[in-house]
Amino acid sequence: MKKIISIIMAVFVMLSLVACNTTKPEEPVGPETKQWTRDGAYEDGTGNYLTVSYSDTEGYEGWAVSLILGDETFGWIIQQES
Repeated sequence: MKKIISIIMAVFVMLSLVACNTTKPEEPVGPETKQWTRDGAYEDGTGNYLTVSYSDTEGYEGWAVSLILGDETFGWIIQQES
């Protein structure tokens, strides 16, 4: 009786370990999804632009972001800490 219980428990543990080892397949990147990069300029269908680049200027370390919406231009620095 002890052997049967031990075998059942061993099989249960083995199946649990095998189930934990499986990985999910990566989702494909579709045509509507863009892969994010560190730097870049992006344009939407109406002519608006977003530019992102890394700034290492002293006192302004971080991400420099510019947004052009029609005739208006906005820009800011997203500072990085540590």
